[in-house]
Amino acid sequence: MADTFERLKNIFEEVFIDEYELTPQTTAADIDEWDSMAHINLVKAMEDEFKCKFTLDEMATASNLEEMVTIIDNKK
Repeated sequence: MADTFERLKNIFEEVFIDEYELTPQTTAADIDEWDSMAHINLVKAMEDEFKCKFTLDEMATASNLEEMVTIIDNKK
């Protein structure tokens, strides 16, 4: 989980211009730049990094970074 979270943090640094203090509890509401277009870019970057595809349900139900990590780790 820690490795996945660190890799996910790197993706966030690439997708979002501003730097944010990311924690497992970080949500879209915590990041000003996280709109629908940024979400698409984020999902694409995650799919490229982790070599997997996410369903709409998976991305819609992930309410914070910890849940994203769980989804990613379950795909390994």
